[in-house]
Amino acid sequence: MNVTGGIVATYTDRYGDERKIHRSKNGRLAVKNESSTVALTLNRTVGKLIGGRIRDRRIAAGLTLEELCVRSGLVSVSPKSRMWEIENSIRSEGVRLGTLYAIATALECEVAELMPPLEEVLCAAKVVNVNETRLAVGR
Repeated sequence: MNVTGGIVATYTDRYGDERKIHRSKNGRLAVKNESSTVALTLNRTVGKLIGGRIRDRRIAAGLTLEELCVRSGLVSVSPKSRMWEIENSIRSEGVRLGTLYAIATALECEVAELMPPLEEVLCAAKVVNVNETRLAVGR
């Protein structure tokens, strides 16, 4: 079956915003977010920074990707690839808090040691207007 991606329908959501339903390359239907919010941008940025800190700690502890995944108690068909996804921030939603605590426990460190400082996050995300009532992301 050869299914191509693209918009298949539009509708107005309960807030009055027009939304588009897309067909992915594998044929599934999904509503896509057309824009990125400050929170989504910060989430992606924090995920990358946390992933780097996890990688540094894992290497310093002499653990492989698979060993850290197993020690953390994360369930995965492929533990090596799951931990690689976390370290490289592949999933747009970032790292879940429970997962972060499990990894910190396995690395024998505090969760705070894996978290980047606010200034580093804001700088990496190119956040502007920090002192105003609303954050904004620069391009």
